[in-house]
Amino acid sequence: MDVTSASKNVMNNLVGANLVGGEKPKTATDSKNSIKGQEESQIQKGNSLLSGVDVETKEGKEAVMKRASKIDAKLLSQEYAMQFLMGATSNSQNNLGAQSALSKGDTNAVRALLNSIDAESIGYKGKPLGSLTAEEAKALVSGDGYFSKDKTAERIADFVIMGAGDNLNKLQKGREGIERGLKEATKIWGGDLPDISQETVKLALEKVDKRIEELQKAQSALNVEA
Repeated sequence: MDVTSASKNVMNNLVGANLVGGEKPKTATDSKNSIKGQEESQIQKGNSLLSGVDVETKEGKEAVMKRASKIDAKLLSQEYAMQFLMGATSNSQNNLGAQSALSKGDTNAVRALLNSIDAESIGYKGKPLGSLTAEEAKALVSGDGYFSKDKTAERIADFVIMGAGDNLNKLQKGREGIERGLKEATKIWGGDLPDISQETVKLALEKVDKRIEELQKAQSALNVEA
C-alpha cells in the first residue's frame, strides 16, 4: 500500500471513530461531565471564578469571562484526549481481534468473532470477514495481506500518530489506547493472542514511541532556546 492510500485509510478510520469530523460518541459526554464535575469541585474549594473580582464593573466581567474561557479550553482538551484514547482503543482492539481470528483457521468460534468485529471502522472493505474461506483468511494475514503483521502495525500506529499530530499528550493517550485495545482483544479471545498479534503490537508501539521521542526532543530544544 502506498503512502497516499495508507493516509486515506487512516483518515477514514479517524472519521469513523468520530475523531475528525462527524458527531461525538455519547460516551464523550459522560467524560466531559466527569471532568466538569472535578472542575466544579475545585471551584467550590475556593478556586472560584468570582474570587477577587467585582462583577459589577466592566473589568470584573472581563476577568470572569477570561477565567471561564480557560476552564472551557481545559475541559475541551481533556475531553478530546479521552475521546482519542477511546478511539485508539477501539481501533487497536478491532485490528488485533480480526488478525488473531483470521490466523487461527476456520471454526464456528472464529466465524462468530469475525462477524462481531466492525471491519469498516478499520478500513477493511473486502469480503465479509465471517464468510472467508480458510485460504482467503490465510492470505489476509500473510505476506502483504491487509491483516499481515506489518500492515496491521502500520495502521494501528498511523491512527495514533496522524490523529495526535504534534500534541504529545494526545500521542501518549493514543499509545495507552493501543495497550488497552490489546487487553480488550485478549479478554474477548479468552487468553493470550496469537504470536502474530503480539508481534504486531510490539511493532506498533515502537513506531509510536519513536514519534513520542521526536516530540519530546523538539520540546526540549524549544525550552532551551526560550
